[in-house]
Order: sequence, then C-alpha cells, then structure tokens
Amino acid sequence: MRNTASACVTLISAAFVAQPPLSAHAIVTRDDRDAAAFLALGQKYAPTTVMFRRAAAPREPGDAGTLIGPRWVLTAAHVAAGLASGDFAEVAGHAHTIERVVIYPEWHGNADFRVDVALIELYEPADDVIPAAIYRWSDEAGAVVTFAGRGGVGTGVTGPVEEDGKLRAATNRVEFVEESVLRFRFDGPADPDVTEFEGISGPGDSGGPAYIVRDGALFVVGVSSAQSARPTGGLRGRYGVLEYYPRVSYFADWIQSTQAPAGARPPAK
Repeated sequence: MRNTASACVTLISAAFVAQPPLSAHAIVTRDDRDAAAFLALGQKYAPTTVMFRRAAAPREPGDAGTLIGPRWVLTAAHVAAGLASGDFAEVAGHAHTIERVVIYPEWHGNADFRVDVALIELYEPADDVIPAAIYRWSDEAGAVVTFAGRGGVGTGVTGPVEEDGKLRAATNRVEFVEESVLRFRFDGPADPDVTEFEGISGPGDSGGPAYIVRDGALFVVGVSSAQSARPTGGLRGRYGVLEYYPRVSYFADWIQSTQAPAGARPPAK
C-alpha cells in the first residue's frame, strides 16, 4: 500500500524551493535520547492515530490518519487516492470499514502537496475513542507539536533503518507557516531550537498527524505530506531535512462542510 514516491515538494514561494518527489514516512528520532521514551510518548496518541489497510491485503501495513470524529478520519489526499469503500481504518486496535473517500477538490496529483488533504468516512462510528479536534487558530508559527506514527524507525544519524510496526511519537517545532502549509526542520541535539524529544517523519506515515494540546484538549494541526532531503544531500530522515504538512486550520471550513449531513456536503471523488 505504501508508495515511496507518493508526495512531492514543489515551488510555492521563495521560502519553499523546488525539490524532487519524496514521500513523508514514519518517525525518526534524535539519537541522544532513550529509544523507549518515543514508544512511551506514542502510547499517549494511540487512540486517535489511525492506520489504513486495504481489503485486498489486510495484513499489509498502510499509511496513517487522525480520527477527528466518530466516523471521520483526516489523512493526506495521496494516501486516500489509494483507498476505496470496503478498505479498513484501524482505530484503537479495531478495524472499521471505510464507507467513502473524499479528496480535497483542488488536489489532482503529487505536485499538489499544499492541498494534500482528504477525509475518510467510516460505516460504523468509533464511539469508544475521543476524537482529536480540528485546529482553527492561526498561531502555529513557533509552536511545538507531536508527530505520531508506525513504520520506519532510526535516528537523525542513521535515517530510517527498519520497520517494526510500533507506534512512536516525537516532537518538533513549526519553523515556518505559509498559507496552507506548515514547515518543520529536523534539528540536531546541538541546534538551538531542538525539542526534548525531537523527531521527523520517516517510511509509512504519510497522512499522519501533527498534534498540539491546547487548554487540555487534543487538536490535530497538520497532516504529514512531504519531506525534502535537499539540505542533507538527498539523505532522508537525517538531521536538517525539512518536512511539509498541510495546515489544518486552512482547511477547517472544508472539513466541517464535508462532515455535514448527506445532501449538504460535497461529493466524494
């Protein structure tokens, strides 16, 4: 299910220079912290961090999403494009059948990473999980967020080296905001803006969440889309790579309208 060239960084301004296609992957962590700490942090976000599986290959690990309503999962459009009614979303260890896939109407392919968002509707609600809320404020710049995901794991020294399917989480700081996109940098231990449990996406977490806690509530602030290894000479998951997440606050109205009752919502793609 995973597509290792499923998203790309492209020219959108002087701040975002053109890059070759690179997918957003799983969690890679700083090398000077106990590896167990990232596993422990991941468990805090396990209920709302969703993994997809195709009906044709139910044992094959898939990409990620975020539960934002009892019957709704937020993910990347390039992930949703590979899903269909009858596939599965694994929520808190339970498989929920996908009813429909709704891709943001301005997304047409991998080059459209700025609008790389989609919604997945489930047949049956995940009533036993409190969903993450949609972030609507415009104060993301400089905020510390938490990435969560399963898949390729390693450190900023090695890059991703293996996949064990375990959920990990790591923190990062929003380095730059431009309209519909959040940008992150994988800082090394000696960098001034490094966070305590610094990490970046590494293989299999496209569509996964960037979380933030505000007033005691859990919000999803970004969707894992693309990584640029240009600053590291093409080496993925190393210190210095840049990560690009569509900005959830920018898409909040579309998300809300899509979740509206049938007859008052946009069509599925």
